This record gives sequence, C-alpha cells and structure tokens, in this order.
Amino acid sequence: MNYTVAGPICESSDILAKNIKLCEQKTGNYLALCDVGAYGSVMASNYNSKCLPAEIMICEKKYEIIRRHEKISSLIQKDIIPDWIKN
Repeated sequence: MNYTVAGPICESSDILAKNIKLCEQKTGNYLALCDVGAYGSVMASNYNSKCLPAEIMICEKKYEIIRRHEKISSLIQKDIIPDWIKN
C-alpha cells in the first residue's frame, strides 16, 4: 500500500515521506526512520506541548534506549508561576 508518513502535529511541513510503499499498517505498529530532520533530538522542541519521544540506538541485532521518553509532568515542572498571579 502507499502511505504518507506525517509528524504528530500534521502541519504542511510535517510530511516525512510521501506516497511510499509499505506493507499494510495497523494501529500500534512501529516504523523506523533513519533520518527524521527536525524531529530528531538536535532540533526537537515541545511545540504544542508535545513530549519528546524515546530514542533507541540500533546496531544489527542489538538495541538500547539512549533517551527515555519525556512526560508531560516534566514539561509542566519547568513552568514558573509568579507569586503575584497565584492569589
């Protein structure tokens, strides 16, 4: 089947691959991408409060999680609410 692979925000620039042939995909499948551009950790951001995913290093039959996925609670903890607005 032909698919368009898009990022989670789905804006016009979020297309990672267009009209590519893949075997039939189902919810819960994983798709490994070798180059994800701005979705990689170097240029990643929390735009729209999106948490960063885990990063997995793969070499032949070995793999290791090299960065755990970010949780929304860690994003919220970064916010500082001024004392004068709390009351």
